[in-house]
Amino acid sequence: MNLNQQDFNVRLQLINCCLGTKTSELIDKIKIGAKDSNCKLQDLQVGLNMLKYLSCYKLPIEEVQSVGSFQITTLTSGYTLEVFVDGVSITGLQTSVSNNRNASMTALVNIINNYQTTYTAVLNTENDLYQVDIYGPCTGGEVTYETDARMGEIVLSTEDLTGGICAVEYDNCLTEEEVYAMFDFLSKKCAICFQPPGFNYN
Repeated sequence: MNLNQQDFNVRLQLINCCLGTKTSELIDKIKIGAKDSNCKLQDLQVGLNMLKYLSCYKLPIEEVQSVGSFQITTLTSGYTLEVFVDGVSITGLQTSVSNNRNASMTALVNIINNYQTTYTAVLNTENDLYQVDIYGPCTGGEVTYETDARMGEIVLSTEDLTGGICAVEYDNCLTEEEVYAMFDFLSKKCAICFQPPGFNYN
């Protein structure tokens, strides 16, 4: 069971609302001299302390790969082509054997995935002219190419790898198991049924 940030925030909001209501109810009981006020106060203090610890907890940030692409817009057989990310070849030096751009991009996907292990190529066939999507480390990278064609016989349109998110692990005082145990305890005390992790609150 993995909570995302929205799951976590909603749980904190519901518990905060519940404990606020319980505090108000306890104040009313104290005013009229109810006999169980001390027990209720101890329960409330436990809940408020748990809420304080949970509010300080930071969820780890999971890694998201960056993504870029290239598309062969002009292709003439007999010329060389090499594709790079941040100056490092991901294809090796290849010689075009066909004028068929889609067939060549299909072949390049296999070449990229077998040539190295840092980046993964996926053939995007959404449009008539295919595109090669490249997934890589969160830090991204510049997509470039080299060819011996000097008169525009081979031309690629490229998009650099962007949009990645690097993983972050926080040094929390609570373990993940303790966090779930506290949420479980407080949900029972407040009679709250939380939505399952990943629920779309929109």
